[in-house]
Amino acid sequence: MRFIGPRDEGRWFHGEEHESGRSLEQFALPGDERHFPRDRSADLEHIKLMVSFDLDTKQVIGRVELQYRAIVDRIQRISLDAEDMVVSSVTIRRHRTNEWRSVNFFVTEAQIVIELGRYVRSGRRFDLSVEYVATPTKGIYFTGPDVGYPDKPVQIWTQGQDTDNHHWFPCWDEPNERLTSEVIVTVPEGWTAISNGRLHSVLEGEDHNERLSVGKGSNTDDVVAVGITSSVVSAGRTFHWVQEAEHTVYLISLVAGEFERVVQQASGPLIEYYVTPGREGDGERAFGNTPAMIRYFEEISGEPYPWAKYAQVAVQDFIFGGMENTSATTQTDLTLHDVRAHIDFSSDFLVSHEAAHQWFGDLITCREWAHGWLNEGFATYLEALWQEEYRGLDAHLWDVMSMAKIYVKERYRRPIVHNQYRVPVDLFDRHMYEKGGVVLHMLRRELGDEAFFLMIRHYVQQCKGKSVLTIDLQRAIEESTGRNLDWFFDQWVYRPGHPSFKVTYQWDEDDKTATLNVVQNHGTSMPMGETGPCPVEAFRCKVKVVFESSRRRHEFWASIRDRQHTLVYSLSERPEMVQFDAGYGVLKELEFNKPKDLLTWQLEHDVDVVGRVEAASGLGRLASNEAIQPLKQAVKKDGFWGVQVEAARALGRIKTEAAMNALIECVGIEHPKARRGVVQALGEFRDPLVADALKQLILEDDSYYVVSSAALSLGKTRQDGAYDVLMDALERESHMDVIRSGAFAGLAELRDERAIDLAKEWTEYGRPQRAREAAISALGKMGENKVEVREKLIDLLDDRWYRGRQFAVSALAALRDDRAIEPLNRLVERERDGRIVRAAREAVTAIRDARLTSDDINSLKKDFEKLEEDNRTLRRRLEQLEDTES
Repeated sequence: MRFIGPRDEGRWFHGEEHESGRSLEQFALPGDERHFPRDRSADLEHIKLMVSFDLDTKQVIGRVELQYRAIVDRIQRISLDAEDMVVSSVTIRRHRTNEWRSVNFFVTEAQIVIELGRYVRSGRRFDLSVEYVATPTKGIYFTGPDVGYPDKPVQIWTQGQDTDNHHWFPCWDEPNERLTSEVIVTVPEGWTAISNGRLHSVLEGEDHNERLSVGKGSNTDDVVAVGITSSVVSAGRTFHWVQEAEHTVYLISLVAGEFERVVQQASGPLIEYYVTPGREGDGERAFGNTPAMIRYFEEISGEPYPWAKYAQVAVQDFIFGGMENTSATTQTDLTLHDVRAHIDFSSDFLVSHEAAHQWFGDLITCREWAHGWLNEGFATYLEALWQEEYRGLDAHLWDVMSMAKIYVKERYRRPIVHNQYRVPVDLFDRHMYEKGGVVLHMLRRELGDEAFFLMIRHYVQQCKGKSVLTIDLQRAIEESTGRNLDWFFDQWVYRPGHPSFKVTYQWDEDDKTATLNVVQNHGTSMPMGETGPCPVEAFRCKVKVVFESSRRRHEFWASIRDRQHTLVYSLSERPEMVQFDAGYGVLKELEFNKPKDLLTWQLEHDVDVVGRVEAASGLGRLASNEAIQPLKQAVKKDGFWGVQVEAARALGRIKTEAAMNALIECVGIEHPKARRGVVQALGEFRDPLVADALKQLILEDDSYYVVSSAALSLGKTRQDGAYDVLMDALERESHMDVIRSGAFAGLAELRDERAIDLAKEWTEYGRPQRAREAAISALGKMGENKVEVREKLIDLLDDRWYRGRQFAVSALAALRDDRAIEPLNRLVERERDGRIVRAAREAVTAIRDARLTSDDINSLKKDFEKLEEDNRTLRRRLEQLEDTES
């Protein structure tokens, strides 16, 4: 499962980011509990699901057959997870008699408890059949025309992760069970239904009940009648999908609607995608690299693609970016894009992530959500590996650095493996994804490439078809490389945090020695109220130290174990470049202040993109006019766009007129992502020349994303005429509505109160959804102390679009108005989306903390005023005393 957008576009997560110097919040919130896998008395071996739909009532009419083998002796009762449904009957078939018999059952808030009658002995097999009608609030979604969006096509799609499939069919909804499955679904004429595995048959019309009889037998693969009733099957087309290799329940998927199918590769394996009619070209731009990705991941894993096909289905209103359902990934249709967006937007991040999951997440699945990084961390790092394969080492390292930056901005620190939460989706954060990905990158550096990829192949071979814990990965490392890395997993996976290094450098010309003093100055205390393992006192790691001059490059490996180290190196001559942790081998925060001459040489000559990025950033911190020329040259001429972006940011931080003029000179550079970096940096200057340059880009630039960034920066300039230009930008269509989003972000920065009523208008249901979200965010930035804004945002907590509610929560958190606490608490009680619940709970905590902070400030202010008054009184008395003495 992944969010939408490349990491460099910052579109994965929404909400406030942790700022340097601000105290960290705790991850666990009041009421969060520790979770452990439930006991299983029977092994669920196969699910056969037969469904049709009432599109008017958005109901699922279903029958599910579940085939069990008893694990423990004398089972008398089975519980199934089930919500939002009415159960009409439950029957059991014992294999010795092969007859179906009704059994008693009762329904609790979240389960069906089934009495088996006579007990079942250990090892014996039995089948259960449940007929039901579900009116789901999650798990399966019906989209189509409504009062706000009358042209929206009708589609049905499911989203099972983490534990939502039991809202549309009864099942054991935990990741610690693996089974085979079938989905038999009847849909209207003209529709296509896509599910897991191979397509066994498509039957047309009404008269086909008796023909739907192929399934997995109870003891063999013989044909067994499924007995579909007329209440389940109605007129239309019936698709029968069979998933013959085991997977877990949350990966069972169904998508139905009017789709065009495009086959990218006919065999070895079949690779295809489905899009709404007319968007086949957009689909090719989004999914075109999929066959190459599959081949690459086969090579990485040492395991041929493990499923019958690989389909990607682009659906509307999807609640994530993508979901790796076994052999049938569901993708958001937002990743489909036109030729102009393709200038600087790529779906490869999303597509490679979900494709990697077909091995890491589907073939091998975390046994419990606390170990979910074995799914998401792997898929995240394989995104970066695909960047290395397809775009080169610079792109790969830039992606790794981006992961690290995103993780560091998380509001809290927790161990990657952590089981205290409210619902599992709480764990799907920057620790599970980005930190998990960087940990694998560090593991690669620790082992070396040969041993790392040998380990990956061994891990896949040992664990394929299984549910795993982190210890299984540790065992695979020991078995394949002989290395015991318990210390590595203890500090990076089972404990929170990361090192913060302060490095200083000295050169002794007489002894020809270079000295690096390395101090780990990260905090080692837990946030107040947090429980669990303490942060690491001193991280153990291996870093590459590089010294280089025009004649020679020296590379050394340094082993860091203590809070303080002194590293001394004998060199033949004074180095012109010094780098600590070349190639970004360690997740860290780094303070390494170097003189201008070393930074300038490094920016121009270092072959390591990490070094050039760090040099550009270092020159920006110097804030010297002497740094402007080398930074300008880097923006114009560096061979990798990421360095150009970092050099532009550095010029923006310098904030002098010379830096501004240098950036204006660079607005025409070729690479659109580099140009976007220049445009973003120009937002640091409030000058008419900057505003003029940005206005021109908004009118003329080919890139949607450059125009969007220019709109935001134009608002930051707060110059005359900006409001009218941003108003015009609101009329422009673009991929994911990025231009309108940039315009609203710019209006929020402009601080023109006319934009408040405008933003309120654009939050109305029926406006383009991405633009609505941007307008809601703008209100959160503009609405401080404005009752009408707060009330509008509170109303949006009931928005029918889940992201409308999500953005309203973030906007209210930004307002820090304690009158939003009660509405947010009410949202927590009624909301079904776990992400929104978590965001609302965090917002309440943040608002309360801000109120306490404000109270403390007011108290200090009163104390200070009292102290000043006391001082004035003492001065008067002293003056009176002096007058008396004189």
